[in-house]
Amino acid sequence: MQDKRGFMYFGTPSGLSIFDGSAFTNYDLSKGFRHHFISDLKELNDGELFLFTAGDQYYKLVNNKLLPGSLSQKAAVKNLFCDKSGKWYASAFEGLYIFNDGSLKNLPVDRGKTFYGINCIAQWQDSLMIIGRSYESLDIYNCKTWQLVTRSKEKIFVRNIFVDADGNAWISSIGNGIVLLKPASILNKQIVFEKLPSPLNAFSKTEFRAVVQDKEKNLWMAGINNGLIKYNPETGNFMHITIDQGLISNTIFSLYCDRENNIWIGTNRGIQKLVHKNVFIYSSKQGLPAELVLDALPLPDSSIITCGYSGVGYIQHHLKKIIRWQPPLEDEYFTKLLSLQTGYFGLSIRKLVELDISRKKITAKKIYPLPEHFRSMVALNDNILLLGGDSGILIFQNNKTDWLTRKDVDHISSMTIDQNSILWTTSLKNKIVGYKISVHDNKVIADEIYQGQTITDGAQDYVQCIAVHNNFIAYGTSQSGITFLTTNGKNITGKKRIDVSSGLGNNNIYFLTWYNDSVLLAGTGEGIDKIILSRNTDSLSIYDISKFYNISSSVYSAKMDAPGNILLATESGLISIPGIDIEQEVLKKLPITISSIRLLNYPDSIPATNSILKLPYYINNISISFASASFKNEKNIRYTYLLQGSNQANWSNPSASANVELSNLSPGNYHFMVKPVDIYGKPSSSTAIADIIIEPAFWQTWWFYVLLGVLTITGVYFFARRRIQSIQKEAGFKTKIAETEMMALRAQMNPHFIFNCMNIIDGFIINNQKEEAQEFLQKFSKLIRLVLENSQHQLVPLQQDLQALQLYIELERTRFNHHFEYIFKVDEGLIEENYKIPPLLLQPYVENAIVHGLMNKEHGKAELQIIIKKNKDHILAIIEDNGIGRKKSMLLNTQNRKPQQHLGMKVTAKRIELIGQMNNSRVTISVNDLHKEEDTGTRVIISLPDDLKTE
Repeated sequence: MQDKRGFMYFGTPSGLSIFDGSAFTNYDLSKGFRHHFISDLKELNDGELFLFTAGDQYYKLVNNKLLPGSLSQKAAVKNLFCDKSGKWYASAFEGLYIFNDGSLKNLPVDRGKTFYGINCIAQWQDSLMIIGRSYESLDIYNCKTWQLVTRSKEKIFVRNIFVDADGNAWISSIGNGIVLLKPASILNKQIVFEKLPSPLNAFSKTEFRAVVQDKEKNLWMAGINNGLIKYNPETGNFMHITIDQGLISNTIFSLYCDRENNIWIGTNRGIQKLVHKNVFIYSSKQGLPAELVLDALPLPDSSIITCGYSGVGYIQHHLKKIIRWQPPLEDEYFTKLLSLQTGYFGLSIRKLVELDISRKKITAKKIYPLPEHFRSMVALNDNILLLGGDSGILIFQNNKTDWLTRKDVDHISSMTIDQNSILWTTSLKNKIVGYKISVHDNKVIADEIYQGQTITDGAQDYVQCIAVHNNFIAYGTSQSGITFLTTNGKNITGKKRIDVSSGLGNNNIYFLTWYNDSVLLAGTGEGIDKIILSRNTDSLSIYDISKFYNISSSVYSAKMDAPGNILLATESGLISIPGIDIEQEVLKKLPITISSIRLLNYPDSIPATNSILKLPYYINNISISFASASFKNEKNIRYTYLLQGSNQANWSNPSASANVELSNLSPGNYHFMVKPVDIYGKPSSSTAIADIIIEPAFWQTWWFYVLLGVLTITGVYFFARRRIQSIQKEAGFKTKIAETEMMALRAQMNPHFIFNCMNIIDGFIINNQKEEAQEFLQKFSKLIRLVLENSQHQLVPLQQDLQALQLYIELERTRFNHHFEYIFKVDEGLIEENYKIPPLLLQPYVENAIVHGLMNKEHGKAELQIIIKKNKDHILAIIEDNGIGRKKSMLLNTQNRKPQQHLGMKVTAKRIELIGQMNNSRVTISVNDLHKEEDTGTRVIISLPDDLKTE
């Protein structure tokens, strides 16, 4: 069905689908249905949409939401019908009811005995109601008294009842085909079914589901396994359409004729739409030799002959099976087809073939070899053919060929004869020549009277076609569009060119033909254009007929058949269109509707589209969907919009998108407007509007700004004071850190260590141990350089600091005659992450472990371990030795403690304290004995944050 807005609704086994011209919206179990099946859907008088599910459950669709309801009686509704007074009736399994917003009132109508239930009803002749059931008699009641008027003797399974514009009732049934009732079908209170038109007799024992009527009074009948039947009771025209003619299925369940006269076809394979009444495409699917059709020849009996690279197709009357034929042309094919009073002819490059056409086949009646290549053919006086060749024009008359002229002939590409008997030719060499044709004593004479050079773009651009009417000449090229000329006396003047920039669909022009005095048809590489010219060709209008009929294909020729349809020979097959007078349809006002508004922050909320939308500040992301419910060219409709109240000053560029997202709207009043744009870029005069108000938050009001100003000034004052204090405190920290770092440098590089190293070097030299002296000196100098470099930074890479620490341990190990062993265990991830620590932070603890713990160890292997690892969000540095322990070391060194060593530990402790303060006390140090009973070994653990800060 179609609602008041023009949207199309489809009840399917999977739920409900709505098509607004832009997109489908589907409702199924996820959208509120308890089950999928829909038996009927109707828009009631107040605009509410009701959906029935063949049970006592029904649904209303309100503001894009499904609202379930229950019928007052437990009745399973099959169908809803509205009579002429606006009263609604519900056909149900349990009988017939008057329906009023979910309330059911039973009517005294027989529900049947074989299979319970009333399938459908129809009002007939004002006061009568036809009742259809399953394998029961067809009953007719008086709908005012509900008395039975009459019933049929026949038992009929009624699927649908349709009353046409003339008051005839067409009944779709199972097993009885279509049954017809006319106003005079009731005789002596007996129903006498009418005799059907003879074309329908073949379907008398089949199943039909629906009948509809279009605005031209054509009846469309939906068959099960029979396809679609079109029948006009006034003209008797009959057409049977199946998958051979393009239907997606021969099983049709439902039909609908919308307000634009489109026929919607519901099949077991989906929805199909028949647009513009009589648009048909014949291709290889229907039996043509191939998709490509170069020319078509309509015959008087409405049959059609087509030709192309793959042979000839013969489309017989009433769309019967297409016959294929391969002419005896070896490697050639027909490029042109023409008819004379004497017969039908096909032209190939080197042959002219006279065709013999019977009701069942096509044969070659006679083949006339040609002396050279010929590309064009025109008829003269209905009994003579003129053929345009490479070096001359050939005349075919009385089954004989002869040269008409060779003057100024150079590879003719096209020919035409105007109403003044002038033969116009164009050539691949881009020349136009006009010959005056006259007949004297049955002899045809050609006198050249016009000659001119065409205008083309480049060597590969050439003239492909020409059309002449009165004094207007139009020729089409392969690359540069159409050029118009006029004749004045014996001169060709007045050149005007049009191309894609003027509105043509494509610059490649295959054919031109004058439709009347002011209309020129042009077949292009993209379709067919209608060009309407003024008398002097100074102004013109171009209408793309292809867009109107949804055609996108090269068109090589156009012919009119006997019923008045236009036959287009295209690369996609033969296309039949009902006409080219499309201006009124194109220029009509397109409808536009706001179909839905969605709040992107709250997708489950669906606001109404017919009222002002007021939203709080935090719901400011909106999606607006709109549609133009015009189904003849919905694919070509575009939209332009304007949002007043924003910084958008002009209407947007036309877009095919039927949705706009408005993001981060500031508080304020907005006026959204949208217009549809037709296939030629012209906006419709109709506009859809949505008013939106984004209310400000309390902090966006004027009084809040005043309060905020006062608080800001106060806050700035206190912040400035606090900042000054913080800067002073931070400066103090930095001063202390700098002092401790200098002290640490001095403490760690104490004179005793340096003097001892120098003495060792001196001893190596005295003992003539040059290699040992050189190696020790290199390590010592490298250590001094690293210490000096690292001390310039507050943080250095862990690997760099450990390198200095290892050099220090190597030198101490040499000093103490390799008395101890050492090992480093470092987490590789810390090296890869380039973790940084304060320089020389670990050296004092390593020195303390060597001098006070390991050097006094008399028994066993002396060992030192340095472990660096990550523990959650901290880095642990562990210095562990198996020396004599803190207690024994203190006893041994009470009288011999060196001031520098004591100072180094003290300075390092101060550094750790300051670093801890800079990192909110996340730096800790612990010193523990390893074995309390034996009192041997010491472990020092320094914990540093993994995001260490020193300033």
